[in-house]
Amino acid sequence: MIWAFAAAAFAPVVASVLEMFWEPALVIGTYNWAWHVLVVAGVMVLLAQYFARLDGLARQRVALFTLAALTMISLALMLMLSDAALTLALAAMVLAAVLLDRRFNMAYLGVFVIAGVGVIGWRLVLDPGIFWATNAPFWQFFAAYGGTVLLLSMSWMQLAGRDRTRTFAVVDGAVWSLSATFASLLVYRLIETYTPYQLERHASVALIALVWLVSAANQIWRLRLTEIRRWIRITLAAIYGLFGLATMALVLTFLNPLYEYGEPAFGPYILDSLFIAFALPGLLFLAVAIKFDHVINVRCGGLGCVPEFNIDRLA
Repeated sequence: MIWAFAAAAFAPVVASVLEMFWEPALVIGTYNWAWHVLVVAGVMVLLAQYFARLDGLARQRVALFTLAALTMISLALMLMLSDAALTLALAAMVLAAVLLDRRFNMAYLGVFVIAGVGVIGWRLVLDPGIFWATNAPFWQFFAAYGGTVLLLSMSWMQLAGRDRTRTFAVVDGAVWSLSATFASLLVYRLIETYTPYQLERHASVALIALVWLVSAANQIWRLRLTEIRRWIRITLAAIYGLFGLATMALVLTFLNPLYEYGEPAFGPYILDSLFIAFALPGLLFLAVAIKFDHVINVRCGGLGCVPEFNIDRLA
């Protein structure tokens, strides 16, 4: 297995190092470099087929070379595709890895699924992220976020009920958090379209804050079912949470209709801008208090409810 891992990793690592430090596309052109990467992927596929015939039901070496092929295909897609198309392609690659695992029982492909979901989350939240989503053409935004949520939901359904606890936990958290992010940004884009004069008001800013808060909640939720890199999860949750809380602080102070006369509420009664700005974040905090029992317990008595944080469970 050590030699198989080295053989499967060598060419992809070389290609990745070349891309990071030499940028061959600047010398030979993007498509020529992408074809070089795809040739490496093709060699990995041939080796996977060879070991499939050689090893029979033992799928470890087959999974290693399949993982290498998927990685190289993803690198080629990154070189060639636009922002929206690349995110969709990565989600499709994650689904392909899940289906390959289900068909051939290759648990090692969970490494690709977890890494792929992490890259997708990074792209949809940070780079190009939510700021791209607020300015991109509507159909590109809708395809990137809606299509990605759909593909990850299909992966979630394929993983449900299987013995893939860590992989399922990552995909499950991504589906719920990216769905909430997509819904928040969709409402933001609708406000931008139909009431553009309210674009920088309390409701729109609160929706951006909600994206960061949902991202923080997703990282905390993933502590429940997986033990990998807990300090990374906690660090990301803290960063996302600080961004979200700082943005909500603007809504509660300078953009608060209760204090600012130049900040009127708008929209239909009940489901208006006040509901978006204050009720939605409140519902998120309520859901965290109820569902995140691995972090917080809420004890209720005669004098009300008191939260108790399980710091030892986090550590």
